[in-house]
Amino acid sequence: MKIEDILARLLHEVALLIANGHLTERRLARLTGISQPHIHHILNGKRRITPQVADLILEALGLDARRLVEEERALVSSEDA
Repeated sequence: MKIEDILARLLHEVALLIANGHLTERRLARLTGISQPHIHHILNGKRRITPQVADLILEALGLDARRLVEEERALVSSEDA
């Protein structure tokens, strides 16, 4: 498993929260202190998410990186089966 996989999993989680109406880019920007346009570009793949930004998002949303790793492992295992 690579860090890129974990970062992609985090972005997937954020995208789901936004799609389900539980979060907006603007709110995430306020919570993290990152500009909304920068958040938008990260979510749309125009900019790469850095570990530092990932940490801010994890903290702001109360997510645990270990959970993302476990979910990514489970996803990979189910694809291999």
